[in-house]
Amino acid sequence: NAESLPQAIKMVNNREVQVAYKVKTTAPEHYRVKPTVGIIEPGQECEVSVQLTPGSAVTASRDRFLVQCTEITSPFKGDITEYWRSVEQGKVTEHRLRCKVVMNGSPIEEKVDHLMSNSMHIAQPPNVADRLLAIENKLKSLEQKAEATHRQTRNTLVIIQIFLAVSLVYISYLLYQEYNLLQESIATDEPAVQSVPNQEL
Repeated sequence: NAESLPQAIKMVNNREVQVAYKVKTTAPEHYRVKPTVGIIEPGQECEVSVQLTPGSAVTASRDRFLVQCTEITSPFKGDITEYWRSVEQGKVTEHRLRCKVVMNGSPIEEKVDHLMSNSMHIAQPPNVADRLLAIENKLKSLEQKAEATHRQTRNTLVIIQIFLAVSLVYISYLLYQEYNLLQESIATDEPAVQSVPNQEL
């Protein structure tokens, strides 16, 4: 977690005009970059200080820097930040840089891989592979049982639906028969209508 030593991006202007530069990074929270913009006079050089923040060394190998440069055709002494806002993209030259963190003469990625390898070797018991295989087999067995239960449940639901459909048809038939019997009973119980002849007094 200690702070790293500042490093420098060195730039040389071999042109006959001023050159404006801008330095960007994919992880600005991991680095202190000073200055991020500036002007290099013809035939001069400059250095941009780059310092890694504490705790960022492990992932620094994935970070990138982008150095953008553009020529200034006429002498410029204004605000270089404002100047960059008006620069056309087609007049900008870009240089991409990869990060490499070194600790005690070796890339930090090698040290991290070595530590992880030792840690895994110490932490794993001799029979860990057998245990993992047993767990995998148990999971497969549970999966097969779950599939069988699902199929059985689906078949049961189909049988229940068929039973309900048949029961509904049968009940409808019984109600129809009951209705016919009721109609016949009503027709039988109705008294016959007799006509009474008129008697003359």
